[in-house]
Amino acid sequence: MAWSGKVDSAGPLRKASPSVHQPPAACRVGILTQGTRLACVPGMSPPSAPVQSTTSMAGGAIPMPGPSTPNAGLHAALHRSLAPASEPADTLCGVLLAAGPGRRWRATAGDEHKLMHPLSDGTPAVVAAARALHSVLPRSVAVVRGDLDDVADAVEACGLQVIRVPLGELGMGHSIATAVLATSWAEGWVVALGDMPWTQPHSIAEVAAALRRGEALAAPYHQGTRGHVIGFGASQRADLLHLSADHDVRDLLDRHAGQLHAINVDDPGVLLDLDLPDSLVQQLGAGTLSPPP
Repeated sequence: MAWSGKVDSAGPLRKASPSVHQPPAACRVGILTQGTRLACVPGMSPPSAPVQSTTSMAGGAIPMPGPSTPNAGLHAALHRSLAPASEPADTLCGVLLAAGPGRRWRATAGDEHKLMHPLSDGTPAVVAAARALHSVLPRSVAVVRGDLDDVADAVEACGLQVIRVPLGELGMGHSIATAVLATSWAEGWVVALGDMPWTQPHSIAEVAAALRRGEALAAPYHQGTRGHVIGFGASQRADLLHLSADHDVRDLLDRHAGQLHAINVDDPGVLLDLDLPDSLVQQLGAGTLSPPP
């Protein structure tokens, strides 16, 4: 689930495609507000069909991010849903990605989703990640696949607002684009991964501080390796809205490498994710790692 420069998983970076991704019709959704939760349900309208709306829907049947999509109504509806009545001065948004299918984990561990795997103190992995993000950025959202009710409930209990997407298989880029579109009030986004529960709040805080100072991109580095979380400034909004697959995020970071502000942190948690149960044992080592306080 990572886009970092980790030697064992990143692989070669692909060249950025000159064309901008246009989501398929299956990605078109309707938005329903449910308290602090934003539920996405399939709309399936063909691209040429008129937009339908009803009084029970915040935005009606509307397409997800795309270059030719008229999103004014969607921006307004999502802003009403996700922004509190009285906005604080801080306009940074935390984004927790928790929509991946976790196929490799389930192939080994059975029906358990890796995001709900208990850590050494019994805390589900996604809860540890959500708490760390929320402790630094109270205005945080989580992008969760539509069928992961336990994950949605867990992160919502941590104070995050939930955006549900119908298909986690569309990739990390699609989840980020959805979150950026849903938070039009934000002037920067700090993106964290739900399967990286050992990232410490101080690492997140340093990335957020870099964005507040005006950096376009920021990331933590541990012992020379780029990790997570990744900070995106307001200048990256257009590129973020056009993301789709996982490799699009790596391509974006590669294209703007000269703008990336590197932050050295004494936090191995920025490099460690839940991949396979066996690798979890290796990452825990001699029990020296624990979830953030």
